[in-house]
Amino acid sequence: MACSGCIGILPALAIAVLKSLFVGLTRGFMAFVMSLLGGIVSTLITGICLRAKRVFLGYIGIGVLGALSHNLVQLAVAYVLTKAPVYYYLPFIIIASVVCGSITGYMLKIILPTVYKVRIKFSD
Repeated sequence: MACSGCIGILPALAIAVLKSLFVGLTRGFMAFVMSLLGGIVSTLITGICLRAKRVFLGYIGIGVLGALSHNLVQLAVAYVLTKAPVYYYLPFIIIASVVCGSITGYMLKIILPTVYKVRIKFSD
């Protein structure tokens, strides 16, 4: 979310792919697929929401949406790859997404305006 807001969606997607490659090298194929798909989906969702002219969610809402999309995609990948009944994790994933997404959104609410000011000063 911070990368999407600071450097743009495409560079943020590149970072998500590189992170996933590292995860794949250190943790294996299933972790690679989960990281890649979760990272791509959440980066796209948060990037689009941050650039939308009418954002009703605010930074905290976008953070929660990004965390929730990331975790739900990872849960779906886990189900597809293992056929295990992973839906039992859903309540915990929702709670964790709300907590972590709120923290991320709040931090971005503080940091992003400063980044935009610095970017404007450099471009003048």
